[in-house]
Amino acid sequence: MKFLSVEVLTMIATVLGSNGVLYLIAKTMLTRWETKHPVVMRDDRVDELRAHVDELRSQVDELRDTQQILRAAVIELAYLRISDKHERYSKRGWAHPNEKRVVQRIYVAYHSLGGNGTGSELNREVQNMPSYPPDEHEPE
Repeated sequence: MKFLSVEVLTMIATVLGSNGVLYLIAKTMLTRWETKHPVVMRDDRVDELRAHVDELRSQVDELRDTQQILRAAVIELAYLRISDKHERYSKRGWAHPNEKRVVQRIYVAYHSLGGNGTGSELNREVQNMPSYPPDEHEPE
């Protein structure tokens, strides 16, 4: 009896195979398997791109560090400029309107880069100074 069932199954498989139905069933089953379990192929280009991205990240970090150092240096130079002009104008007792504008522009750059209140106070004092020497405006 087992022999007959194997023969019948072989005959059915032959008939189905000759009509392409067996091929279609096998292909459908393989396609389903591949969609559920995709084969991951290793691509050297991905590794190369990853290496380039890592290198670029490293360069960006270096540039960010350099930018912070340069920002601190510019803040310090702007403060020194404001301080120098404040001292000069304070000794003189007045600051011409153009000199006040220069100090104000330096202060704006200083403050926008993150300068603290010390430069603000010096700028405020320069802006509040008389604009002309005292002897030029004395009544005759």
